[in-house]
Amino acid sequence: MAPRPVNAVAGNLPMKVPADSVTSPQPDAVALADAALQLLAAFFPDRDALVAFLAHRVTQVPGDCYLAVEPIEFIDASEVLRHWESRAGYLDSRGQPIRLPEEGAVSFATLSREACPSLEPSQVLRVLEEAQAIERTADGLRMTARAALVRHATQAAHGRAARVASRLLRTLRDNLAHGEAGDRLFERSAVVSGIPANQLPAVKAFLARHGQQFLEDADDILARLADPASADTVDAGVGLFLFKEPSRKAR
Repeated sequence: MAPRPVNAVAGNLPMKVPADSVTSPQPDAVALADAALQLLAAFFPDRDALVAFLAHRVTQVPGDCYLAVEPIEFIDASEVLRHWESRAGYLDSRGQPIRLPEEGAVSFATLSREACPSLEPSQVLRVLEEAQAIERTADGLRMTARAALVRHATQAAHGRAARVASRLLRTLRDNLAHGEAGDRLFERSAVVSGIPANQLPAVKAFLARHGQQFLEDADDILARLADPASADTVDAGVGLFLFKEPSRKAR
């Protein structure tokens, strides 16, 4: 089964970010810094102690970590892929996404306007092409992947990394603030020590298969619960990530 879009696509359109300090980092970087600082604050007695700690630690950051990533705006085009694979007007007799012309009564333009009415279809098309989720053919545009991944070397990947980290940090921070277990957001880890390094590809393959399926199931449930017309809404999601660190016996 081809993977479907799950919190997948990020584009990179230039935009200006108002500066509230000497520099103007992209909004995702600001959100990441805020989340990290609020979590760190729980470990210090006051602001002065936190500032002193950060002033010392920032001198330890290697120079090659400063990449000067330009501020960018992100387009989440995953909803276009979701429409393409689920709306009857865009499916063939076997339930597969049809190839679409760019313009017309049934076209990529109409699909894009239905799924992302605030964006120009040309913007969405560019994002999906850059993510290699669609391709141009003699018969029209064809969906090539139902999960459009952000390439690691792009500006979009840096912004996405900041957003993923911010969400995890906010969950950890909020759970520390809520004493009652019922008020906490789900957060669990499975950690095993001593895994041979040559077995890491097997772990990656396991998560690529079962993790993707879990996220698709979660995405289906969340999509059914969504009601944008409701007066009180939140954005909610589920994230999975694999981590590795030096073995304890090697530390």
